[in-house]
Amino acid sequence: MQNNRYNIYINSIILLAQQLVIKSVVSAELQNKYITLTRGGGAVTYEAQETWKYYMNLAGEYHFTDEPMYVTSSDTLETILFSIENLMLHRATARDHAYGSRKYRELISKYPQQESLIFGILYPVDKATAINAQDGAVLSWPADLVESNEYGLISKIERWIAAYKLQYENMQYAISDNLYPAVSHSIMYISLVPAIINFRLEACRTNEAHSYHVREYLASHGGLDKYLNVLSLKQAHFLYRNIPYIQRNAGKCETFDLLVEKFITARKIPVDEYVAKHISTNMPAELHPDVVFKRVPLNYDGTHLNDIPFSLEDIFYKEAQLARDNLRYQQDYLEDAAHGFKISLADTVETKLLESDIIDYTNSEHYLLADLLLNNWLHQSRVGLYKAVIGCTNALTGEGYQLRANEAFLLLWYLFHKAHGITLETIPEILAERVVRDSFVSVDDMLTVVEKKWREYLRPTLLDARNLLPVMTRCISVDAFYNQVDLICRAMNAQLLMVAYEQHHEVRAQLNNAINMLYMDRVYSPTQPAEPYDLWLSSRNIYISELTKEQYSQMYVELLKNGTGLNGKSGITIRDIQKAMLNLVADLSSYSIQFTSSANSSSVITSSDAAIRAGDASVGGKGALIAPSHQVDIVQGAAAVRCKLSIDPGTGAETSIKVKLNDSASFMLGTLVSGAIKYHQTFKVEIGMSASAALNPIPYENGVINVPGMDLFIQLDDAKRDGILNYIASQKP
Repeated sequence: MQNNRYNIYINSIILLAQQLVIKSVVSAELQNKYITLTRGGGAVTYEAQETWKYYMNLAGEYHFTDEPMYVTSSDTLETILFSIENLMLHRATARDHAYGSRKYRELISKYPQQESLIFGILYPVDKATAINAQDGAVLSWPADLVESNEYGLISKIERWIAAYKLQYENMQYAISDNLYPAVSHSIMYISLVPAIINFRLEACRTNEAHSYHVREYLASHGGLDKYLNVLSLKQAHFLYRNIPYIQRNAGKCETFDLLVEKFITARKIPVDEYVAKHISTNMPAELHPDVVFKRVPLNYDGTHLNDIPFSLEDIFYKEAQLARDNLRYQQDYLEDAAHGFKISLADTVETKLLESDIIDYTNSEHYLLADLLLNNWLHQSRVGLYKAVIGCTNALTGEGYQLRANEAFLLLWYLFHKAHGITLETIPEILAERVVRDSFVSVDDMLTVVEKKWREYLRPTLLDARNLLPVMTRCISVDAFYNQVDLICRAMNAQLLMVAYEQHHEVRAQLNNAINMLYMDRVYSPTQPAEPYDLWLSSRNIYISELTKEQYSQMYVELLKNGTGLNGKSGITIRDIQKAMLNLVADLSSYSIQFTSSANSSSVITSSDAAIRAGDASVGGKGALIAPSHQVDIVQGAAAVRCKLSIDPGTGAETSIKVKLNDSASFMLGTLVSGAIKYHQTFKVEIGMSASAALNPIPYENGVINVPGMDLFIQLDDAKRDGILNYIASQKP
C-alpha cells in the first residue's frame, strides 16, 4: 500500500513536470528561423510577436503553416475541427483528449509536428501574458497537480529555472551544435522532477506541505490518514502539526475541549454530554435519592434540554449498540449501576456518554436536481436543446451502444420497467413535469394571471424571479446539460423562497401563480400508431431480451448516470462528516469516552407550510380618538368620530368636535389660513368611536360644530363641503 501511494505521488510529479509550460525565447526564435528558411523571408513578421507561430500555438491558435486537425466528437459523433471554440462546446471531446489519454496520443501520432498546438488548444495560455513574460517563466500548469496550499511552489520552480539557465545554459554552443538548445531544454525538464520532490520535502511541517506527506505522517500515528478524505484542509493541517502534543496529552480535559472545538464545533456538529443528578425530593422518607440524567450541550446554546429527564434505562438503551453484548447483559448490570449512582458522594456525576443528533438536509430541497435532470432530459432532447450522444454497455455481452439523447431516454424508460418486471410493448406517452416553457415569458405575460390591484406591487419581484432562470441554450455535451439544469434547479428553489417570504395570503397566491407561468407540464406522445419497443430496439441493433432483472437494473443505472451527468457527483453528506468527526475525537480521547449519534438516513421531504396567512388587518371597537391637529392617525371602521383638538397655540384654547358619518368616507382635517386650506393628514373613517366622558357632547348641526378660535375644514361631498365652509365663514371672529 505504501509503495502504491509513493508510485502515485512520483507519477503525479512527472506529469506536473511534463505539463509545465515554460517560456523559451530561444524556441520562438528557432521556429521563426525555420519558417523563414522554408517559407521565405516575408513569412515572419518579426516586429509583431503576436503573429509568431510560437505564441499563437501557446494560445491554441492555428498558424498559417499548421495543418487543420479534425476529430470525431465524443458528444455528437460529428467530425469537428480541433479548436478551442469547439472544445468549449464539446466538453466530453475535450475530456477524452486530455493530456496522456489514448485519443491524445492518437492525435499526436497523426500530427507529430503539431504537439505544441494540440497542447495549446487543450490548455491555452494568454498570448499577451506569454509575450510579456520573462524567459523561463512558468506560463501555465495543471491545477489539479498543484494543491491549493502550495502557493509558493511555482515561484520556487521559476527561481530554480532561472538558476539552471544561468549556471548551465550557454547558447553559444548552438553555433556549432544546432541541437544544443533542444538537449539543454530536455535536461532542464528532466531535472525538474527531483527539484519538485525536494521543494515538497522542504515544505514538510509547514502550511505548504503536500497531502502525500500529510497522509503518510498521519498514517504513522494510529492510522489517522483514514479521516483525511472528510477533514477540511485546515483541520488536516491542524492535526498534522499538533498530533504529537494531542497524543502526549490524551485524556486531559483541555485536550478534549480542544478536539471538540477544532473537529466537531468547526463543522457545526452539535454534541451533548449526559450528567447524572441526585433528586432528594423523596428524602428522608427514602434512604437514597432518586437519580435522573440530564442532557447538557457542550458546544451550542441548548439550555432547554436541561429540563428533559432521562432514566438509567434510557442511558443503557443509548449505549446498546456500542458493544456486541450490551443488550444481553443490560439487565444484569442495571441494578448495580443504579445503586452506584445513588450512593455517589457527589450529587452530580459526569457519565462520559456524549451524543450528537443532527438532521442532514442534503438533497432536501423542494425541487430536487435528480428529478429535474430526468424531466429536462426528456423535454430538452425532444425540442432539440439536448443533442449529446450517450453511451451504455450491454450488461450481458459487454457491447457498447451510442445513442442520441432522445433515443437514450426511450431506452432508459424501457430498462427501468424491465428492471421492475414490467415489459413495455410499445413506446408510451411520457410526462415531462415542470420544465421551462419553450417561448420566452415576459413579466407582462406573468402579470396576466395577477389581479390588477397587485400588478405594480409584484412587478419588481416577478422581474427578479424571471431573471433567476438561465437563458436556455443548446447543449451538445452531458456536462453542459448538467450545468444548465443545475442553474434551473437553483432558480426554482430560490423562487420558492420568494413566495414563502410573502405573508399576505392574496399576494402570496398571486405571486405563486405568476411564477408558475414560467414552467409547464408536457406529455410527449409516441408516433401514431405507437411503435413496438422490440422493433425500435432491433432497428438500433440493441438486443437485450436475455438479460436478468439485475442486469437490466445495472444498465439502467449506468445509462441514468451517463445521461444526467450525476456520475461521481454524490459527494460527502453531513451524516458522513458527523460520523468521521466523532470517531476521530474518540480515537484521540480517553478510551472511556463513548459517543452515540443519530442522523436521518434518507432525505428530508419538504412541503409547503399550511400556516394561516392574514391579509389586510381590520380593527373593530369603540373609544375616543384624541390627538392634536397636526397628528391624526389612520382609523378603519364605520360610524362616528369624536376628537379633542389643540386649536390656538397662542391662547391655548381647546374645543371638541364630533363628526357623524352613516357610511365609510374619506375626510381631511386642516386649518384655514388666509383663505387657503392647509391639510395635515388624510384618513378613512370606518370604526365607530363613541364620545368620551371627558368630552361634553356638542350638538350636531349642518355636518359641523362651532369651533371658537379655529377655522376647521372637513372635506366631504360637495354639498356638505359648501355648507361647512359657509358655516365656518359665518363663525369667524
